[in-house]
Amino acid sequence: MPTCNLAIAVEGVSWKSTDYFTMLVFQSILGNWDRSLGSSPLLSSRLSHIISSNNLANSFMHFSTSYSDTGLWGIYLVSENHTNLDDMAQLRASLLLGLDGTTAITEDIGRQLVTVGKRFSPEHIEAEIEKVDVKAVQAAAQKYLWDQDIAIAALGRTEGLLDYQRIRADMSSMTW
Repeated sequence: MPTCNLAIAVEGVSWKSTDYFTMLVFQSILGNWDRSLGSSPLLSSRLSHIISSNNLANSFMHFSTSYSDTGLWGIYLVSENHTNLDDMAQLRASLLLGLDGTTAITEDIGRQLVTVGKRFSPEHIEAEIEKVDVKAVQAAAQKYLWDQDIAIAALGRTEGLLDYQRIRADMSSMTW
């Protein structure tokens, strides 16, 4: 395998957390990036500009995976990425328009009933996303990212990967 495929995550939020939609917005703000996109160095994300300018990766994708009592929030770096979520409008579209068939709708209903005990209406989801502001994202980032333990998974050419302690130490030096 000619590339290093890497995932780094911290403990995220559960479906029931009051920060659930805030962390989804934060994930969407950081977005995804792929060097093969023609305008990739010109994207508005500061992270994508830093990665592009310093040739740090071919692509990256942020993720926020929630479960009934916890979650994972992190970044996945890989050689190719064809998805590009980069703002709140696309987040809304992915959450609401992703329910395009009976199977997806049934899975969504089941997941919400099992995890939060009710089904969110599209209007409720829209209202929750609209409530999120810069201060809420900064507070959630401070709470869930700064000085937190991490999980790392890597496959491929990992010889250039920093060790766990170095990456973990960098988590406590981040400022917002």
